[in-house]
Amino acid sequence: MGIRDIKDGWLNYIKFLTNNLVFEPGMRDMTRSRAEICIECPELKTIDKKVKSLKGPSLEEAKELPLGQCLKCGCVFPMLVFAPGKKCPLKKW
Repeated sequence: MGIRDIKDGWLNYIKFLTNNLVFEPGMRDMTRSRAEICIECPELKTIDKKVKSLKGPSLEEAKELPLGQCLKCGCVFPMLVFAPGKKCPLKKW
């Protein structure tokens, strides 16, 4: 993960939490899909489990996501799913 991915992930996540993120076409689905995959992945070490899935019409559930870290790439979750250029090291997304 490069510095640009880190910046993009954190910036998009903060904008989302403050309701200032206008998703580009496809980004809402991309973010939801990535988060769903990460939550189920055994490589995600979470501090707490607040949600089990993100099935639903919106990403409002993302404000309830657990804080964690991917043990494969070291990225912070959920910020990593908000970085469009980020790739899963396990090739899950």
